[in-house]
Amino acid sequence: MVYAWTCEGDLDPDKTTSNMMSLEWPPGSGQQMKFPEVDRCAWFNPAEARVKLNPAQTELIDRLEAILTRSS
Repeated sequence: MVYAWTCEGDLDPDKTTSNMMSLEWPPGSGQQMKFPEVDRCAWFNPAEARVKLNPAQTELIDRLEAILTRSS
């Protein structure tokens, strides 16, 4: 399941921090290791985002563009 969000603002990707998550690694080993949930953050225009997203996730961009078009 993917949870996606959008926001309006002037956020600095270089100041992004992440919480840690536990995962059994290597799989089947019984050992728990911690990994950051976010490894990097960046902003993309809609065309760039469509290339980077899984094709099934591009509906987020379509919906956002529709909302922004109605608002302007």
